[in-house]
Amino acid sequence: EKLPYFADQGGRDHIFLWSSETYSFPSWSDYIADSLFLSVESVPIHCSDFDAFWNYTEETAEEFGAKCHHCHWCFTGWKDLVIPGFVEQWSIEKMKYLEKPHSERNYTACYFGADSDALLIYQFANATVRNDLHTFSKRSNF
Repeated sequence: EKLPYFADQGGRDHIFLWSSETYSFPSWSDYIADSLFLSVESVPIHCSDFDAFWNYTEETAEEFGAKCHHCHWCFTGWKDLVIPGFVEQWSIEKMKYLEKPHSERNYTACYFGADSDALLIYQFANATVRNDLHTFSKRSNF
């Protein structure tokens, strides 16, 4: 009712931005599932009890693990888009400083985020890509 044109196309002509690892509108699937999503995650975190996400601390990591999981059905590739997350200028400058010329590497990868052993939450999240990149970073020419 606060979006006067939403009902015209069932929300299919509306765009919603999800700028974190979760869709921060817990009942999104009831109201805006057909809308277009711009998201920084293609497999966002979905919580059966959203308080487990909002009230997360290192002490409540097990509760988070019991109530929150990566949602493979939340993102729909034919209508939704993944966009890059925000990267601070100091991080960009550090990446430029550490950058090697392409002729000196066999592989190129960039990951920006916390190491999976830095927070207990990653015991319950799929951190395989970040772990693999961390392992690969120790190889020569990477």
